[in-house]
Amino acid sequence: MNKDCSKFQSDIADYTLGRYEYIRDYEAFFRHLEECADCRNELFGMKDYIFQTQKAEGLSPEFTKRVEKIKEMARKGPYQAPPTPGPAFRDAIKQGVSLYTQGKYIEAKNIFDGLVSALSSDKNRSEDDTGTLSDVYYHLGLCYERLNNTADALSNFSRAIELSPYDADPYYHRAVIYMLMNQNQQALSDLSSAIRHNPDYTEAYFDRANIHFMAGRFQEALDDCGKGLAIEPVIPYFYVLRAMVYEITGRYKQAVEDCSAGLKEFPDDMKIRMILYSIRGRAYGLLKEYSQSISDFSRLVELTPKNASPYYYRGLVYAGSGKLDKAITDFKKALELKPGNAEITDSLIRAEQELKAKEMQERLKRKEKAIATKYAKQKDYEAEINQLKGEIKTIKELLIEIVRPRPEYSIPLPKPETDIFRMPLMDNPIRPPIIMPIPEKPSNREERR
Repeated sequence: MNKDCSKFQSDIADYTLGRYEYIRDYEAFFRHLEECADCRNELFGMKDYIFQTQKAEGLSPEFTKRVEKIKEMARKGPYQAPPTPGPAFRDAIKQGVSLYTQGKYIEAKNIFDGLVSALSSDKNRSEDDTGTLSDVYYHLGLCYERLNNTADALSNFSRAIELSPYDADPYYHRAVIYMLMNQNQQALSDLSSAIRHNPDYTEAYFDRANIHFMAGRFQEALDDCGKGLAIEPVIPYFYVLRAMVYEITGRYKQAVEDCSAGLKEFPDDMKIRMILYSIRGRAYGLLKEYSQSISDFSRLVELTPKNASPYYYRGLVYAGSGKLDKAITDFKKALELKPGNAEITDSLIRAEQELKAKEMQERLKRKEKAIATKYAKQKDYEAEINQLKGEIKTIKELLIEIVRPRPEYSIPLPKPETDIFRMPLMDNPIRPPIIMPIPEKPSNREERR
């Protein structure tokens, strides 16, 4: 009985009493019974009870089928390992590996559990048997890993490493468990050990590159990706991860190159192709190569029409290239697929505001042009008027000069100093002065004559 058994004691009691509706999680309950022989035997191992068929109203056929499977396991009892060493023992290991390969992890786990018990109790085992025991612990750890039992998986991988410290596989899989537990430093150490014992371990290079990437150690991530691709250039995830590193560090051309290489190398892996299209589309957009970016995101829209991200990113590219009406259409579609998303909503509002401002600006430009066209002739008219005004001013000045009051035409009188006063006229004061007659102005009638 393991530490998880206590969680299911109330479920076992409820099942025994037929209170199936009180079982909290059927899937977890059945999985535990399949894994734990003690709880399985506690529930179905009682005399006569094991052979009864439990029937109840409202139980699905799947429920009944699962129960019958667990009963059969209880009926058979725990796996009896063959004696060690010997051909039968090696055949049992092969049988467990075969079941694991077929995805029958619980059946494989039961076999490896029995083999571990048999080898551990064998006090006369040789060094070869110790290596065999390490291999059994390793495969038992794999079964627990597949069954999402991280604690038991970690324990079995650690035991395998203790027995065989130069085998790379247990280090790698223990690192995987550490990563699942978010213990990346321990995982990094185990991955380095796996690579040290097997320099061609491409999976270890990839996972170590991934840890470096998440920690912001981008150059180390690039180095591990390069080493992995040098060993095995047909692993698509190296292209994906390295392209992501290039993108996040601003090396968009290199990101485009890696994505293009990956798309060429893996024409049938749609999952990888979608990731690469997405990275390359963003990189093209950041390089302002808008047509290529729109082409990649349009391809993604075709492949995943129910995914909001391609619509959103294509909308951003449309907005960046000034096609705000198309950007708004894509943002609205993305918001339909992902309602309430703040990022998409903000982008939509901004695009609508920019489009409104752009339309207003264009209207003002058109109005300004119309006004300029309308008053172009008026400007010429105003120039002519100004010129005419100048001429009128000149004429007015001339007229003023013409009509300005002037003294009448007359003969000036002599001055007292002149000789006229010394003439003999002074001797005859009675003589009247000489006045020259002024001709009369002719009348209008005489003028007309």
